[in-house]
Amino acid sequence: MKNSRFVASFILLAFACFGCKLTDSECLVTLDIPIIQNGLPDTGYINQPIKIPIQVVIGNGCGRFQNVQVDQLSNQQFVYAKGTFDGCICTLQITNVDTSFSYLPVVSGNMIFNFSDNNGNYAKDSIYIKP
Repeated sequence: MKNSRFVASFILLAFACFGCKLTDSECLVTLDIPIIQNGLPDTGYINQPIKIPIQVVIGNGCGRFQNVQVDQLSNQQFVYAKGTFDGCICTLQITNVDTSFSYLPVVSGNMIFNFSDNNGNYAKDSIYIKP
């Protein structure tokens, strides 16, 4: 819990400082936002979509969740959340957003998911895909 508050405080400070340096033409940006929780199930089946719940953090009052991007490298999935921030002067408000995305496995075996914290670190989790 303390770690989550520290991360949220750091993100808030980063967004506040970033917002101060923007010019009027740069007041609409799309950025990676941290994924703080995931609900990856233990198993799944080939060609059956898997709904994966996640929780992300929006670091100020100008932001809103936009989408999830998944990049695949062999049996690893790298999951990034995107947020849109509209405004140069924003309230200092941290919001947790519950959302989900769908993943369609096409091969069997162990798949490793890497959920980005937007700080160069990943929370790793795995799922076994059955034939």
